[in-house]
Amino acid sequence: MVILPAIDIKDGNCVRLFKGDYNTVQKVADSYMETARGFEASGAEWVHMVDLDGAKDATQQNKEIFIDVAKNTNLKVEVGGGIRSLDTIEMYLNSGISRVIIGSAAVKDPELVKRAAKEYKGRIAVGIDAKKGMVATEGWLETSNVNYIDLGVEMCRAGVQYFIFTDIDKDGTLSGPNQFMAKKLQDTLAPLGGWVIASGGIQDIGDIRTLKNNGIYGAICGKSIITSGSGHSFQPPKGIHANTSQGLSVGIFAIMTSWERFVPKSTNPDSRSILPPVCPVSAVICSQYSP
Repeated sequence: MVILPAIDIKDGNCVRLFKGDYNTVQKVADSYMETARGFEASGAEWVHMVDLDGAKDATQQNKEIFIDVAKNTNLKVEVGGGIRSLDTIEMYLNSGISRVIIGSAAVKDPELVKRAAKEYKGRIAVGIDAKKGMVATEGWLETSNVNYIDLGVEMCRAGVQYFIFTDIDKDGTLSGPNQFMAKKLQDTLAPLGGWVIASGGIQDIGDIRTLKNNGIYGAICGKSIITSGSGHSFQPPKGIHANTSQGLSVGIFAIMTSWERFVPKSTNPDSRSILPPVCPVSAVICSQYSP
């Protein structure tokens, strides 16, 4: 299983939203680069980056940030938000981005996705953001009449392999992902060669473990590695903002093969009690920080 820590960008800042509501925007870090390098140092191989400005207006005003991370870290970067033309796709993929995520265009311009999937096989993902089972577009500001399963099947048959699934009502809530909807999508797409990466609501390692047991390919962790009620006391990496109401935690990612024995990177012995000795994920949150 692949764990992707998330960095959402708005107006050049690292932020988080609650249920996709732009009115709830909260800055969570001073530096996108320090945040990305912190994830890399902790063992992450991928980072999931979202252009929240682009999602609303289809511009790429934050593109230099994503390209900077791709060029100046060893992380594989996937980018979503406002990618609605082949030119934009080519620009990102030719600039070091490993994978691009097409969202609104998958509903409004499916031919674009088909062309991109054919030309850049394995480097195109479709973002399926659902509200009550129906796909939302334009930065989640509009809800279509397209069912999330139907869109997944159509795009998978068009050659797309990776699908970022988000239940909008779960996003930023730390209430757990929508396991039922994610599993239903994965079970439907698996025979067609599709893989689901779950996003939205993931709170802890228990959620990740359940996703893996449900056959989900990957998990995106955003707020869960920024905010936590953990009682463990460590110093957070430089550049991450503490949320004074809920405390701060930053997940440390230990890359290992599935079912290998868990070996935490932290030298603090208390971190060993956070997870059991055997953990069924290939990359896990293995240590937490709180102020």
